[in-house]
Amino acid sequence: RNTKMGPLVTAEHRDRVLSYIEIGKKEAKLLCGGGAATEGALKNGFFVQPTIFVDAHNKMRIAQEEIFGPVLTVIPFKTEEEAREALLKI
Repeated sequence: RNTKMGPLVTAEHRDRVLSYIEIGKKEAKLLCGGGAATEGALKNGFFVQPTIFVDAHNKMRIAQEEIFGPVLTVIPFKTEEEAREALLKI
């Protein structure tokens, strides 16, 4: 309840973020969110639901490209060294 999230800047920006979410739905597992937020007062702005993808890896577009929206891609790793090596390969 104490967290506030504003709208994206333009309809074009919202649509770009939503297009990445559609890509993500094909690449990884959608945990929550995944669309425009249009209920109540949110219908009057360019709001996107906070979205989380899991079961992802570093080769996916949603992991490699900047989405600039409320989208989180969770990439598992076993050790910190494994995470560092994966980041260096991008």
